[in-house]
Amino acid sequence: MEACKHFNPTAKVIKTGTRGQYGPATQLPVNELAPTNPRGIYEISTLTAEKIMKVYNDVHGVKSVLLRLTNIYGPRSQMKHSRFGVVNWFVRLALENKNIQVFGDGSILRDFLYIDDCVQGILMAGATQVAEGEIFNVGDDKPTSFLELVKKIIELVGSGSWNFSDFTPERKAQEPGDYYSDISKIRQFVGWEPKIDLTEGLKRTLDYYRLNGHHYW
Repeated sequence: MEACKHFNPTAKVIKTGTRGQYGPATQLPVNELAPTNPRGIYEISTLTAEKIMKVYNDVHGVKSVLLRLTNIYGPRSQMKHSRFGVVNWFVRLALENKNIQVFGDGSILRDFLYIDDCVQGILMAGATQVAEGEIFNVGDDKPTSFLELVKKIIELVGSGSWNFSDFTPERKAQEPGDYYSDISKIRQFVGWEPKIDLTEGLKRTLDYYRLNGHHYW
């Protein structure tokens, strides 16, 4: 941001952060005015970067658009491990006819956003003048439980299994609970909302990895 200030002050910076910046939800759906109490170092770092960019926008005139992305899934995501992209990891396990662990009782809610919708949201927000200096959720206001997600994946793939599993102490301490996005602000300012529902998004994801999965794991 300092480099932009000195050498390219007319640049516009588009920052993609994470819904994890909120931490545990105080109310659902979660809007951009909700408290930010993240429970992980990664989420703290992305929130800090967002605040730095907001200062440069407000004080120094280096334009920025600040986005908080929900759980993104779809083609071309890494699938080598489970640390990022939970939906894609579940898809890989089902395609390999392996077991998927559902933590707790599977009732935790999340909103899952297909990659094409996510990219469209980023591009539209970046191209919209009234979005400059604003923070937006990029998500879906239609939540799904993890158990519903896993059952849907196994149904569409036609293989795989699942079982309930206890949280590890560390994972339990970091788990924020239910989360799904209030996207009314980005809908109002930018005119964006997701077009691809979970079933259709999963079908497209499966079609891609059935052909190309060997490149990703």
